Amino acid sequence: MRSIIAYLGYGVTVLLLQAFLFNQVGMGWGAQIFALPLLIMMLPFTLSVFWLMLIAFLLGIIIDSLSNTYGLHASALVLFAYLRPVFFGIFCPREGYDPLKSPNVQDMGFAWFFIIYAPLLFIYLTWFYLLEIFRFSEGLFILRNIATSFVVSFGVAVLFQLSLYKMNVRK
Repeated sequence: MRSIIAYLGYGVTVLLLQAFLFNQVGMGWGAQIFALPLLIMMLPFTLSVFWLMLIAFLLGIIIDSLSNTYGLHASALVLFAYLRPVFFGIFCPREGYDPLKSPNVQDMGFAWFFIIYAPLLFIYLTWFYLLEIFRFSEGLFILRNIATSFVVSFGVAVLFQLSLYKMNVRK
């Protein structure tokens, strides 16, 4: 029960930050902060693909309705949720994942988190910007937005993970 409340707390916090802060901040060079993929990443290992994709779709639709992006976040998050178990399967430890652990830096380590989250975030951003701009003639513009948003979003994800780690160490 406690973990459900914790996930709901993280979800509401990240959703509000994404909708009312990160989507409103113009950072220059096309950089945007995307925190919702981190929320999908942190869901339990045992969650099925159906539930992952449903949660991703609902979160994406909420963000899309608040920021008038017409399904961009929803489609990118559903793709992220669909590919998450694939990457987890590729980089699965020999003994499998411990159902008592969470897919975060504290339980799995930074190297594991980087190996899994970095390509998933890159795929998410590529999908998002390809759909948003929808012109291959703007290839360099798309690549610049992907690169700058990747650096900023991954940095925010690491800071969020480290802040959660610090809070758990203090308890």
